[in-house]
Amino acid sequence: LGRIEPPPGVLVAYAARDGLVAMDGETGNSPFATALVEHMEESGVEINLLFRKVRDAVYNLTKGKQEPYTYGSLPAQQFFFRTQ
Repeated sequence: LGRIEPPPGVLVAYAARDGLVAMDGETGNSPFATALVEHMEESGVEINLLFRKVRDAVYNLTKGKQEPYTYGSLPAQQFFFRTQ
């Protein structure tokens, strides 16, 4: 995928950092999709922390072969997929 520069207030998440390959996984979902669904279900996790948790989970599951990456910047207002 080409390099993107999202507009202000938009966050774009890729399953793998530029130059790395996103793995398919050995179950029904990729490591990225598995980690994303798992952490989206946690209540009270702000979106920036959510994607840091997803990054760590994928990095560990793939033994460092895949590192998700986010591009963009968000305003100070907190954003949650699930509140407490």
